[in-house]
Amino acid sequence: SSRLAGVEVDLRRHGSLGDVSPAVAAAAYRITQEALTNVIRHAAVDRALVELRRRPDGGVELEVSDTGRGAVAVASGGSGRGLVGIRERAAITGGTATIGPRPDGGFTVRVVWAGPP
Repeated sequence: SSRLAGVEVDLRRHGSLGDVSPAVAAAAYRITQEALTNVIRHAAVDRALVELRRRPDGGVELEVSDTGRGAVAVASGGSGRGLVGIRERAAITGGTATIGPRPDGGFTVRVVWAGPP
């Protein structure tokens, strides 16, 4: 659906993710969907990057980023409920969400599930 909206998504996986719990996998999927929806609605870009990483502590990290207008677009056109939902979904599954503008422009949604998922 992102491609249909004109946004190419690059997916990068780092490390083995085969043993991630079903709850964390489902949360990561839904968080990715919401973050990409925000890119489509607010970022004014044609590319986004989704990265999944196995952390050295055995946990998992998800990062969805773009190089668009970021927080300016979100502040002017969104309710912010999607971002609240991302934080809540992360917390329910034992993760921590960090959401905000990138120093070099754009916006990032980052969720970390520490320890074995």
